[in-house]
Amino acid sequence: MQFSAALLPHTVTVRPYEGTSPYGEVFGDPVTHRAFVEDRRRLVISASGEEVISETTVYIGPDVAVSVARR
Repeated sequence: MQFSAALLPHTVTVRPYEGTSPYGEVFGDPVTHRAFVEDRRRLVISASGEEVISETTVYIGPDVAVSVARR
């Protein structure tokens, strides 16, 4: 599914998470994607169930598969 450039006016650069090595986390080469970036503070629930403050939310099209490291 493709989105109009008007819906995704920003760009973000992501280094995809590829796993771990004996020396720590391993990330791939940087990849740039179109996105919508919303700078707005809000209360969200983290992956571990804690309430935390989010300063920015990034929306990327559904055709983009990105793996990120959970910290």
